[in-house]
Amino acid sequence: MQISDVMPVTTELPGLITTSAMSVAIIQWLKNTKYLPFINQHTTGINRMVGWGTAMLAATGLHYTYDAHSGTLTLTGLTLMTVAHALFDTTKSYAFNWLIYNGMVKSRAADVAAVAEGVRPVPVAQPGVVAAGVEQAQQGKQ
Repeated sequence: MQISDVMPVTTELPGLITTSAMSVAIIQWLKNTKYLPFINQHTTGINRMVGWGTAMLAATGLHYTYDAHSGTLTLTGLTLMTVAHALFDTTKSYAFNWLIYNGMVKSRAADVAAVAEGVRPVPVAQPGVVAAGVEQAQQGKQ
């Protein structure tokens, strides 16, 4: 008996987390560049649309063929179930984008802004406390 017989290790979760994290990282990078000046931290509506767009691109698997000579783009596999599945996967991907953005990027930016404004001071140990801790660590080694 092999381990793969007991517990299948194929799951979509690692890929979903990776594509969502990369989507958030790319959007954050675009906010800090001059390539798309209309995307920044102050444009919540545009950011939301870009987030949904990246989620759709990451989750939807459309098969297409483009003929450059005639200028024809042909999409195949567009059934009702395919569209419903794509909408579900897009929503799931956007949810992960939102969780990663709010959990990692936005909370860290709020912490940095609070420290910069002096609202939440950076904790600094008192010199006597540090010295006492060093002495205790040295006594423990002996």
